[in-house]
Amino acid sequence: MKKEEIKKVIKTIAQYPARKVGTSVQYQFSWRALVDWFFEKSLFVAPYRYIIKNFLSKENVLWLHKQYALLANWYYGDPTKEMIVIGITGTKGKSTTSLILHSVLSALGCTVGLVGGVEIRIGDEVYPNDKHLTMPGRGFVQEQLGRMKKKGCTIAIVETTSEGILQHRHAGILYDILIFTNLSQEHLITHKTFENYKHTKGILFKELAVRAADSKFNKIVQNKEVKKIAYLNADDNHAPYFSSCVQGKVPKIEYGLGERSLMRATNVVENKETVSFVFDKHTYTLGLVGAFQVYNALPAILIAKRLEVFNYYYINETLKNIHIPGRMEKIEEGQGYEVFVDYAHEPLSVGSVLSAGKKLLTKKGARLIAIIGAVGGGRYIYNAEDIGAAAKLHADTIIVTDIDPYFDDPKEIAKHVIEGIGIPKKEQQVHLELDRRKAFAYAFSIARDGDVVIITGKGAEYTTMIQGKAIQFDERKIVREMIHASFSKKSS
Repeated sequence: MKKEEIKKVIKTIAQYPARKVGTSVQYQFSWRALVDWFFEKSLFVAPYRYIIKNFLSKENVLWLHKQYALLANWYYGDPTKEMIVIGITGTKGKSTTSLILHSVLSALGCTVGLVGGVEIRIGDEVYPNDKHLTMPGRGFVQEQLGRMKKKGCTIAIVETTSEGILQHRHAGILYDILIFTNLSQEHLITHKTFENYKHTKGILFKELAVRAADSKFNKIVQNKEVKKIAYLNADDNHAPYFSSCVQGKVPKIEYGLGERSLMRATNVVENKETVSFVFDKHTYTLGLVGAFQVYNALPAILIAKRLEVFNYYYINETLKNIHIPGRMEKIEEGQGYEVFVDYAHEPLSVGSVLSAGKKLLTKKGARLIAIIGAVGGGRYIYNAEDIGAAAKLHADTIIVTDIDPYFDDPKEIAKHVIEGIGIPKKEQQVHLELDRRKAFAYAFSIARDGDVVIITGKGAEYTTMIQGKAIQFDERKIVREMIHASFSKKSS
């Protein structure tokens, strides 16, 4: 190996995370980067994968995952012993809920960290999550928590997924507050059945109940005792199950818009670019599109009260000016029609964003143009047809395209989506274009003034997964460039 190659390997091991200081980049040793190098780039990759595939049982592999996490937690100084840890779990809404919560608590003077599907936030430092995983493994989460501790964060928000729980990526993290957003069919390729999926998420709540009953897990943060609590979306039919997981050991607060909610939002009014609501005698304005966004905002208000930092003015101003990358994010390049990019990739979320988009049509004859698809990796088998059905219910023009096929055949995935659409409604148009860029181009070529185009599936992601490889695909940047080019052509 040449000297330059040796230097490159050393830098690869040492460069995560890298900090730019002035005009130079300072590197610090990272245990997790060493692990990544060992399992992805070293000479041991092939034999390791061969052993995993041929000799280790699933239980053995999961045991290894747990050891990675526990070792990382030890290496980074068991950071969550000294922070209030808020875990957010559910099928949809995790990222929006976490980003709103981070923004609100930061505005109220708290030093907050976040490990989420969209971004990593360490106090006032923000990094995109480019791992294509909400909760990466091999000690990634524990490393970010260690960085939060060094930065002086007193609160850590962790989006916690079912796959992360199954693979013990949360091992060593001492949660204090849990938020359940909702539950629908997802990740069944991993969990096999919906009940398994639900029960895996329930592990998080059961662990919270166990720690609440054991004094050795008591915490004092900023001279205050931290009490365990769970917040549950009472409007979701599965809230009672999660309530039963903590029954009698952890207090719970049920929130929502319906009659079952202990803490209920009322007077929900959707506007062109905002939604307003009344909650606990205060009127709030949320700078996001769609009534469903209220569910994502309520935990922030409740937790601010719980932590005794509530200030209505600061919270309302933060909600009013909130920006969530890739979540009903408006793309404006001077075109006469509206374009939104959203991460929605399962039936309920696709239905929610398209329903919200339909309400934005104010001009007579305006159409909702929906670009949809289903994720590969076997997941499409369980939800592609329902995604098609959700689009049929709301959209005037449906463009079926590719999202992340992984190792699956994009044509086969699209076929399932189209089967879900079935026979189009009167005057409803369905168009198939597997090339995602061409699907965008087609949508912008037919869009007229007053139309609303909603692009679902990727949101703020930076890559697309094809044949096991992460291919660069910054959707929002691509959409902006294509709208600008399309608009320029129409104007000339």
